[in-house]
Amino acid sequence: MNSNTNNNKNNNDNYNNNDDEQEEEVFRPKTKLKRKGSIRLDLLNAENLFRPEFITGNVEKDKSELIWHLMETYLPRDSHQIQKSIITHCEYTLARTRFDLDLHTLYTGTALSVRDRLLESWNDSQMATKQVNPKRINYLSIEFLLGRLLQNALINMELEGVYKKALFQLGYKLEELYEKENDPALGNGGLGRLAACFMDSLTTQNYPAWGYGIRYDFGIFRQTIENFQQKEFPDYWLTKGNPWEVQRLDIRYTIKLYTFRGW
Repeated sequence: MNSNTNNNKNNNDNYNNNDDEQEEEVFRPKTKLKRKGSIRLDLLNAENLFRPEFITGNVEKDKSELIWHLMETYLPRDSHQIQKSIITHCEYTLARTRFDLDLHTLYTGTALSVRDRLLESWNDSQMATKQVNPKRINYLSIEFLLGRLLQNALINMELEGVYKKALFQLGYKLEELYEKENDPALGNGGLGRLAACFMDSLTTQNYPAWGYGIRYDFGIFRQTIENFQQKEFPDYWLTKGNPWEVQRLDIRYTIKLYTFRGW
């Protein structure tokens, strides 16, 4: 979610007023949520692009003020800062040095830097939805054929060009990194692709929607042709991890299974 941020600087300056005034300042987002990609291009080049403010009332201000200020702006989107973000993930998230950077490491570092920027929109969208409190859509499907996510995310956030430039200056081609991503083939065909298209459409139309599926350990299958015959093998799409996942190890749900015993 991204709201028009021209007045956010003034809101930040007023944040230090007395407590009575702070109590009255409540951000009221529009009922129609704005996607991150709808930001005006001139704002993307600004030094500090401020994020929308939300007052939830469940955190004491004296404990959250510093955190609030540290998270008040979006991550920079210029090529130099993107390069720093990629290399930072390669060294500090993936524990690689400048002497052992292979293409898959660069892909993972790039995907994580893109995910950082996606999470800003994700968190703002969740906060806006919570305050507006509209009806929500929960779409359940046993199949989701999402396709490779790196290029899709860059195009939707209008960042493919700047990432291509940033990586080219590092000596790599973005197209080479696209090929390093495993396709999560979590479906059999039409149903899974249709489910993914539904989620794309809901997002484009600014509906507050969640998709629920099954995280299969293996994709549909992998096939080769040997001696003019087709051979199938398991699709180990998780062998090198999945940088797009946000693990919630502290959350567990009990799934009850029932058996139909006939009429």
